[in-house]
Amino acid sequence: MKLVRLAAGGADRVLAVVRLASGEVVDVVFTVTSAFLSGSDPKLISVANPEPYVFGRESMSAHDVHVIVAAVLAFAHVAAEPGVDTQGEREESGPDAVGDR
Repeated sequence: MKLVRLAAGGADRVLAVVRLASGEVVDVVFTVTSAFLSGSDPKLISVANPEPYVFGRESMSAHDVHVIVAAVLAFAHVAAEPGVDTQGEREESGPDAVGDR
């Protein structure tokens, strides 16, 4: 299984586009709880019905995106390779930039 694209949007959702061993590409929508984001329960992450949906990230901080990306990678047991499309998050600069953590 390979991670093709990862995007976050809203206060509690993340989309992982994953290529399965069969070659099929699936979009998985993750719903993340506030307890997960606060760190009080890192296991509170669930998978909604996979369906194509593109998220913006206007209501998420760069730190939240970083936390969710790390959790999704661990949860889905996929390894991000150089060049994985994260829709520009790594191109930000400053102390809250995802690539700086």
